[in-house]
Amino acid sequence: NAAAVAALVKTHGPRLHALALRLCRNRADADDLVQQVFLTALRRWHTFEGRADPGTWLYTIAVRACRRALAW
Repeated sequence: NAAAVAALVKTHGPRLHALALRLCRNRADADDLVQQVFLTALRRWHTFEGRADPGTWLYTIAVRACRRALAW
């Protein structure tokens, strides 16, 4: 649902971008990472069980994506 995705971006986007900026230390990479997080979440929405806050789920996706990008 486009409205649900827009609400998630509005609610959680700034926090995820701040996290990505801290981890990536580069604004362009952080922008790309946040976009990747929301695309991943949209593709994997069927795996979200609803037991946790969606923000926690998105935060986990962001941390894992950044780790992969930086090859931790």
